[in-house]
Amino acid sequence: MTKLTEEDIKGIIKCYQDGMNYTEIGKKYNVTRTTVTRKLKSSGAYDLDLSTKECEYCHTEFSPSKYGYDVQKYCSNTCRSRAYSGVSKEHLKSCSVCSKTFINERDTMFCSIECKKEYIGNELAKPLPISKNALRLSRARQNGQFDADIDIYRLIERDGEQCYLCGDVVLFNVHFNDPKYPTIEHVIPIAKGGTHSWDNVKVACRDCNTRKSTKNVELFTKEAEYGGTTKKDVG
Repeated sequence: MTKLTEEDIKGIIKCYQDGMNYTEIGKKYNVTRTTVTRKLKSSGAYDLDLSTKECEYCHTEFSPSKYGYDVQKYCSNTCRSRAYSGVSKEHLKSCSVCSKTFINERDTMFCSIECKKEYIGNELAKPLPISKNALRLSRARQNGQFDADIDIYRLIERDGEQCYLCGDVVLFNVHFNDPKYPTIEHVIPIAKGGTHSWDNVKVACRDCNTRKSTKNVELFTKEAEYGGTTKKDVG
């Protein structure tokens, strides 16, 4: 080991100030890292940098050891061993709760049990989604009279098997999305204050029910007569 001269010590200080790490300085002057640190401290030039670093494997910020700040590249032994063994970074994933980067070994969304519990708790606290049909029936109840016993079979028994809008026979022996499948049609639309009551429902094929939507019967009939536009539109 070389005995350091005053010029060597000045050189060590200069290398340190230029950003060279302790290992590199030690190699240059043929001394240990401990000797470099001791000389820097005794000269008053030593400035311990304890700011966070970014792990070269998982890119997570971490606080390195004060004894190995200049050489510590990884946040943990796991990242170090994976980096050395060549494990693909494709295994890295961002936690769905805290956004921390973690090694995804089991196709999970979370970096820890705590984050998983927090996610489940948040999901359970969310209100259940309301279906479009349930929302529509809720609105119908608010509109006034509500006959809960209405169904398509009883309606056909009352009115027959013809669509009241186009006059075609409705068909049960087809797919329920078929244009001629029977549906319950509200003459005055629920969205416009109509009630879900026997005096406001008629049999309609799915095609007419869909096209009528929230229109009144008069407007729907005019549009059907003029090929999808009213007389005002074509005139």
